Formats: sequence, C-alpha cells, structure tokens
Amino acid sequence: MGEVAGAGLLAHVPTIMLPEAARRELNHGQDTSLLAGLHRLRAQIFKLLDYATVLVLDSHWATTAEYVLSAHDRRAGPYTPGATPTGAHPVSYDFPGDPELAHVVADRAEGAGTWITAIDDSYLPISYATVNLWHFLGRGLPDKRWVSLSVCQTGDSEDHLRAGRALGEAIGTLDRKVLLVASG
Repeated sequence: MGEVAGAGLLAHVPTIMLPEAARRELNHGQDTSLLAGLHRLRAQIFKLLDYATVLVLDSHWATTAEYVLSAHDRRAGPYTPGATPTGAHPVSYDFPGDPELAHVVADRAEGAGTWITAIDDSYLPISYATVNLWHFLGRGLPDKRWVSLSVCQTGDSEDHLRAGRALGEAIGTLDRKVLLVASG
C-alpha cells in the first residue's frame, strides 16, 4: 500500500537559476534566501526521506479542458524558460518518470468524475516550475522519479478536489511512497 511521504508548497522563482553575481545585483548585494532553503530541504528531506516519486503540481503548466500528468519513462533535454530566457538558459534536466503512477491516477480520476490524462508524448512541454525545483532538489538523485501534473485552468474548486482525491486514492493503491510538491 502506497502513501504520501510528505507534501509542501515550494517557490520556484526564475531568478534562482541566474548566476550568483546576477542574483546579488538584483537583490542589493544579497543572495536570495530561497537558495539556502532549497539546499537545506535537499539535505534534510530529499536526500534522506524514504520515497520513490516526486509529483509536482506545476502552477505554470496550464491546460484547458483536463489535468495532464506526465507519463514518460524518462524526461531529458535542455530547457530555456520563456519568462526569463536571457538569464536562465539552457538548463539541462534528466530524470526518470513514473508512468505506472500516471496511468493509475488517470484511471482513478475517471472514477472520481474528473479528467486526468496520462501523456508520454516526447514533445509535451515542461515548465520551470518543475525544472527549477528538480535542478536543486532532484539532480544527482538518479533513483528518484519525477512527474508533473498540470493545472486545469477551466477547473473549479470541486474539480480540483476531485483531482486531489484521485491522486490520493491512486497513491494508496501502489506500492510506493510519493512526495507531493506544489510549485507555486
């Protein structure tokens, strides 16, 4: 039986990907405290906690008529964010996915009365709300899987609650511990 091993709301502000000198210039000579927090979170949670998959509720991945969950065996490539292309380009990412989790979530969503579609299209976009957090929290941890869930921009409160219930039920049916990260 699976479980949610932890959950959190984390910032992913694009400026964390800038070189240190640029970050300090933007912040009156100081570096952002978010970096120290992410380094601490990696050392104390992401490197030590027993979990298999990180599921990112990605606030910058907006879909129109459904929720979409990445269902790739692996996601890799260069990423340049559209929001800050001059400062953070390209960021390389490479991590295993969790297609089994994605498909079980999609199946549970159907029974919960909402649409979550598991997609493994190699051209499916990825956003910096996932890439930035993986860069600091998951990079170098090759046995940890990462998947992203979009936000259905036409969903209402009840749709979001149904999607959350489907996530919880799906995780509970698998032999896996999952970290939920709302990247906001």
